[in-house]
Amino acid sequence: MKKIFFIAASLFAASLLGVSCDNSDSDSTTPAAVPEIVSISPDSAPAGESVTIAGKNFSADAASNVVTFGSAAATVAQASATELVVTVPEIEAGQVDVAVKVGDKSSAAVKFTVEAALSITECNASVVTAGDIVTVEGAGFEDATIKIGETVITPTLAYDDFFRFDMPSLAKGEHQITVSKNGKTAQSEKFVYYSLPQYEVSKWAGNPSSTEAENAVAGGSIDGTELHFYFPDGLCWDADGKLCISNATKQSAIHYVDMNSKNVTYVATGTGTGNKHVYGICSNGSKVYAAVKGANEIGYVENGAYSKFTLKSGDSDYSLSGANPQGVAHDGTYLYCSLRDKSKVIKVDASGNVSELPLSIKPFALALNADKSKLFVGPNNTDSKIIMVDTATGEETHIAGSSTAPEDDGVLEGLAKNVAIGQVRHMYLDTDGYLYFSDLTACRLRVLIPAVGGDYANGVVKTVAGSAIGTDSSHGLTSDYALGDALTETKFGKEGVSGIVKYNDGFLVGGYKRHIIYQISPKSAN
Repeated sequence: MKKIFFIAASLFAASLLGVSCDNSDSDSTTPAAVPEIVSISPDSAPAGESVTIAGKNFSADAASNVVTFGSAAATVAQASATELVVTVPEIEAGQVDVAVKVGDKSSAAVKFTVEAALSITECNASVVTAGDIVTVEGAGFEDATIKIGETVITPTLAYDDFFRFDMPSLAKGEHQITVSKNGKTAQSEKFVYYSLPQYEVSKWAGNPSSTEAENAVAGGSIDGTELHFYFPDGLCWDADGKLCISNATKQSAIHYVDMNSKNVTYVATGTGTGNKHVYGICSNGSKVYAAVKGANEIGYVENGAYSKFTLKSGDSDYSLSGANPQGVAHDGTYLYCSLRDKSKVIKVDASGNVSELPLSIKPFALALNADKSKLFVGPNNTDSKIIMVDTATGEETHIAGSSTAPEDDGVLEGLAKNVAIGQVRHMYLDTDGYLYFSDLTACRLRVLIPAVGGDYANGVVKTVAGSAIGTDSSHGLTSDYALGDALTETKFGKEGVSGIVKYNDGFLVGGYKRHIIYQISPKSAN
């Protein structure tokens, strides 16, 4: 009996032990594995780019992986146990620690470089030409491709945040610098590329001499010794393709050059007696308009005869007494005339009715912009700046000149508002928007090249022809005068450059006190 009791007790104890062992097994769990980063590809990238983290013990549930770059959390786009695709968060460029946390387990940190985002923050290119040094600042430039259009740029100096290069030859017009890297691009602001030929200067017509008697206005063959201009000033083409040349002298006249026969005739201008001095001229239809300074009148030549233009203000005559009319321009509807000593431009309709545009300068030369909504106004020798005037409102904008006159070959080239400008005798706007002007004080033919969008105020001024400021009081007849290469040899002499017209690929320019017409022709393109 005792034996049976012992066996039963043993079995009961064993059953209790078995229960105890089963409870112990059901309460135990396998410890979570620690995530591990093996690599990050690529090992550097800018904010916003995707990178792949390879390793192990990640969660296949993207939301269960906490990936940090420094202290910033990254968005996990794709996840598996061995690979995570994440987006680099928006943090400052530099080296950071990257870690992955799953549950309460974190990986060891791995170094990663956050690159600066590809960007251009500054570029000194505004109005440039071949050979100009261009500098660009920004970020992310290392290993980037740099282009202007399809032209690949090779920097002469390059860092991740800066590069410099020599501007290559491009087509004239507006361009942008494009930097590309890893499918991303950055672009500079637009800039203007300009090109000017290398010119040479020669005598085209006329016979220079030093006395009025020798220079009595006369016609004849363009190559003949009998042809005489006297202070040839304004130039324009008439409706028949003849070259018209005004003579700013008491022997007031406009020469007409037949470009086929090369024969030259002239028409006397101005009414009354005394010194008439016809200065600026322009054409519209069958008429050639003239500002007759000495007679204080505006007139026109039509069918070989001169007539005074009668001006009106309401029911009264409009007087130009003491006005000193200088330049004229015509937009097809209105005639504009600068009145130097009245500091205004008048706007005249076909019937002679006058409206006034008061100015801050004493005006001399005039030219209209491409759409004829603005008037370029060149200064007399006291104001030293070129302005642009809205022909409808009279609103005035300073576009060129530092308000100082040229002295001792001073600042004559550069940003439009930084250069010295003297008396602007005449202006010519070419079809490319380049504004050419004769500077009587600087003794040069110069050009104002606008910046992007026709912005003349932020353009540049360059010299087209002329190498020295004249000082010879005998009107450039001796040491002040020379022809040849436009920039290195040509000297127009004191007050030796005036009216401008386009001719072939260059220009014809009045010689004023030289009493000749110059031809300025391109030698070769830059």
